[in-house]
Amino acid sequence: MEEPAQAGGPATPTTPTDLIRPPKPPKPNQRGGSGLSDLAEWINPIVRGWHQYYGRFTPSVMRAFLARINTYLMRWARGKYRRLRGYWALTRWWKRVQRENPGLFYHWGITRAHQVTR
Repeated sequence: MEEPAQAGGPATPTTPTDLIRPPKPPKPNQRGGSGLSDLAEWINPIVRGWHQYYGRFTPSVMRAFLARINTYLMRWARGKYRRLRGYWALTRWWKRVQRENPGLFYHWGITRAHQVTR
């Protein structure tokens, strides 16, 4: 039988949903002035750690989570580059980045979430 947690001990999730809900993805649009490769250096270690931890227990939740990171990346690109404000310009640019740098972001190697669909 397990002993109850002591005061000041490690924090434990209070509900079952806390166990399966990964933290919010980092928002690149709050990080100004950096290029796409700088953004990848910032995001990749975070996403790799989350994938190793949460992906083991809740892979279905992780797939949606990884797709959401791409939404933030595309939003960042629209804000940084004025010429990408339109959907089709952004889509062409996104596909070109994927083609030229397929391993730029960690989550691109483990999911198809990086593909633009419409």
